[in-house]
Amino acid sequence: EAEAIAGVSLSDFFDYIYTLKKVDYNTYLAYAGLQADLTPKTLPGNWIGLSLRERNDSLLVTDVEWQSPAWNAGLRRGYAISSLNGSKVSLAGFRSVLDQSANNATLQIGFIGNKGNETAGVIITQKQVITYSISKILSPSPLQQAIFKSWIKGK
Repeated sequence: EAEAIAGVSLSDFFDYIYTLKKVDYNTYLAYAGLQADLTPKTLPGNWIGLSLRERNDSLLVTDVEWQSPAWNAGLRRGYAISSLNGSKVSLAGFRSVLDQSANNATLQIGFIGNKGNETAGVIITQKQVITYSISKILSPSPLQQAIFKSWIKGK
């Protein structure tokens, strides 16, 4: 019905609503003479996407970043870490081992999860982030300039 009223296909719009399709920011920003820098940047330090805290003598998982090495290995929030590379470990010890390990090394993490005691190999990597920097293109057309002005009207 929406397509009948609009007179055009809205499949791109509905793809963003009903799927995990990434938004093509540069296509839409270009209408207003803008562009986005979507170049991934590597953060310093080792990363597995796992946040931990100590409670009494236990090491608990407080967060696992989606699609991180820890996530892909099956670790989830609420699990308890029982060992690291076969030994019981504190939070400081866990961080030390992670920081001192080589990139692409595998940590053997023992944990208590939904299925009881398990062990998973978690590959150490470096985190990639996108900063989404937006800037004006060099020579916007009159239409792009008009659209840009309409977008920032009242700002």
